[in-house]
Amino acid sequence: MAGVSLGNFFDLDGSAAPGLSAANSSRVYFDTTKLQYMLSANAGAYQYLLADALDWGSAAPGSTNTFMTPYSAAIAASEIVGQFPAPKTGHLAGLYVKALNANFSAGGNATLRVAGADTTLVATYTTGVSIATDDMDIVAVSRGDLISIRLSVALTNTPIWAGVLLLP
Repeated sequence: MAGVSLGNFFDLDGSAAPGLSAANSSRVYFDTTKLQYMLSANAGAYQYLLADALDWGSAAPGSTNTFMTPYSAAIAASEIVGQFPAPKTGHLAGLYVKALNANFSAGGNATLRVAGADTTLVATYTTGVSIATDDMDIVAVSRGDLISIRLSVALTNTPIWAGVLLLP
């Protein structure tokens, strides 16, 4: 399924809530002030999308090739510490990485990994910006697959947060 743009379904820049969804459809966007995916379904008001969104902590990686820790403000040198199992079989999409207090202090990649291998879900960040996304790629996962996010470069004084959607 790689190469399918999710841009028509997701607003990942988080600058403002897009218009509500039309009847019999839905829209998802990422709210950068709440660090949370939001959902409008069947022309309804936006609500938190709590289920089926996975997130990784907010810490500044101090060295290269470190791993974000799920639901924690820590960075791990070992992938084993940064992995957690996929809660169900589905597809991962909409990788979103945000520098929380400032812009990224260096350019690099946040790569989503499944079972210890890089996937096509890669958010590339550059110096001087605060958001990096990959809304083009979709990766299949099975329940129990170990998921992690590897950061390619050290970021000084730049705590970051990452999230990804788990779709059917």
